[in-house]
Amino acid sequence: MNRWIISALLGFLVSLLHLWVWTTSIGSEAEYFAEDSLYAMRGPLPAPPDTVIVSLDENSYSFLGVPLNSGWPRKYHAILLDQLAALGAKRVLFDILFTSPSSEEEDRMFAASIAKLPVVLGVDSKQSFEMGSIITRQEPPLPILKNAAQKVGLVGFKEDFGFVRTFYRHNNVRGLENLPNLSQAALDNYPHGLPGQYDHLNYYGPESTIPSIPVKDILSLVPGVDPLGDPPLELKKQAFDKLRSQIEGKTVFVGLKLFTELGAAQKDSYRTPFEKLGGTFGVEIHATATSNIAYGTWLKKLSPTSEGITLLFLSIFLSTLTFRLRPDAAGALVVISIAVWIVVSYLAFTYNLLLPGITLFAGTLPPVYLASTLYYYYTTRKSQLQTKKAFEFYLSPEMAEEVAKNPAAIALGGKGEYATAVFTDIAGFTTITETMSPEQVSEMLNAYFSEVMDVIFPLKGTLIKFIGDAVFALWGAPLKVPDHALKACQAALAIQEEVEKFNNSNRFPALRTRIGVHTGSMVVGNLGSHRRFDFTAIGDSVNLASRVEGVNKYFGTTILITDTVNRELKGQLPTLLLGSIAVAGKNESISLFNLTRTPFPETVVKKWEKVLRDFQFRRWDQALDGINSVISEAPALSTAAELYRELIEEYKVTPPPEEWNGTVSFSKK
Repeated sequence: MNRWIISALLGFLVSLLHLWVWTTSIGSEAEYFAEDSLYAMRGPLPAPPDTVIVSLDENSYSFLGVPLNSGWPRKYHAILLDQLAALGAKRVLFDILFTSPSSEEEDRMFAASIAKLPVVLGVDSKQSFEMGSIITRQEPPLPILKNAAQKVGLVGFKEDFGFVRTFYRHNNVRGLENLPNLSQAALDNYPHGLPGQYDHLNYYGPESTIPSIPVKDILSLVPGVDPLGDPPLELKKQAFDKLRSQIEGKTVFVGLKLFTELGAAQKDSYRTPFEKLGGTFGVEIHATATSNIAYGTWLKKLSPTSEGITLLFLSIFLSTLTFRLRPDAAGALVVISIAVWIVVSYLAFTYNLLLPGITLFAGTLPPVYLASTLYYYYTTRKSQLQTKKAFEFYLSPEMAEEVAKNPAAIALGGKGEYATAVFTDIAGFTTITETMSPEQVSEMLNAYFSEVMDVIFPLKGTLIKFIGDAVFALWGAPLKVPDHALKACQAALAIQEEVEKFNNSNRFPALRTRIGVHTGSMVVGNLGSHRRFDFTAIGDSVNLASRVEGVNKYFGTTILITDTVNRELKGQLPTLLLGSIAVAGKNESISLFNLTRTPFPETVVKKWEKVLRDFQFRRWDQALDGINSVISEAPALSTAAELYRELIEEYKVTPPPEEWNGTVSFSKK
């Protein structure tokens, strides 16, 4: 199946899994974590300029002599409102519930003070389980207070995993008054509209980012309130002017700020992105929500459906690419995608827009990349092992491993190489096998190739092919072998030894293997058609190695190498010059050398070299005398010597042309 299709299917399945995780509580918490991280990156913002909090804190309770677990006498709220009116407050909102009656006099006093200012009072909404059903009840302020107030608004917060993030909404319940929340009631109009169902509060910072004034500081200016006595008139005037500069023309939120318990157990204290353990009081959250609506700066979110569809398609696209690309490119894609998401999410956040994605970019893409990489390396390693196994039929295990790691070394097509070609052939094979059955011939050849030719691999050779009873091997390609000529000659000598062992086993007729070695330029690679090709080598150098192997039968030798091979050996192995030869199909002459395991005696070498010189310079009689001497001392050279004797006898009758330089030509292989 096409790899793109497989990658797309995997990407689709992963994306469905991601979408499911995204809809779970785990996904929701992850998205909230990302939101909190954006707050940490951004840091606090300047507080809204037209909002101030008046706090009922511990010092104020102590100042008035009110127990911390008790509500304030309503007269103090009345006095507070009168003072706020005198200080120029624009509107006052109470994040305090006045649902139960106090003394009739104090309630009238408080209602009268409420009427002096635009005041919004809080309404609580509580649920209870009764008779198998959930019952919702509203607890409005006392009628006398509600009637005096400009508006009432619902207090309370919706918590998501223990954090206050969204605007409080009261779902319409039959039989209940549909009231705005406190932050909506604080405004006369909404020039930027109202937050949507899924939008989030945009916190300005940690607790007390919005300025807070203790009630004590305001009530201490009222004559007779301070139990320690009134301050001097001049100090009261200075304090009044300072408070006026802080309150005049602003919306004032009145609420509790009691640090009577630790952490989240503080009264009216909530966890926010800035306060992980609790510490932001409800009154400041109401003030934050009001300012968000007034300036249109809340954090806007798409609906879950829109977010889900966007994430699904984005996940399919990125997951498919990750599965399709190689690990390096896929890794770059994942890293770049995550980096872009972080940057875009942060920039969007600074423009009051919340983008989802942490479950995709942090929770899905890295595992997809890991799985893709593991699968890639599994299949690559599997392919390498298959390649190695296949090439172990042609190469040594070490070289097969290297080819498996670097398939480019055997890429489709030919490549020019300087290498050493070796051809072997069994002398008289047809005659040997005439009396053998096909099964016997097959058994003998299999044993011969397995036992004799395996020496090619330890010496870093490449077995190109079997050609009947012949073998074509290569050194120096497809993988580089620095001393390929030396390795090829060592292999030729090793083959010679293995043939002797093979013959000594007496299982089959004795065989004699002839070997030709030549070093030169050739084309090496996968050659053939697009449908079928072989790994092989072609060129004049390959043909010459094959021709040299055939010349062995004329000289009675086992291993013949060319002058280029001999130069590469640099005297590391014993060789003997046999003369200047023109092989079948070639006009140019080459010098051929006999490669042996042990060198000929120095006296024989000198006599043989003199024979070749006398032959070259047409000193026929001296050459014949030398031939006789060589045959008597070195029977191994007798066939070569008799070849030259026959040529000399022929040349005595029919001399060679004047341009002849001592080259022996062979018209047949």
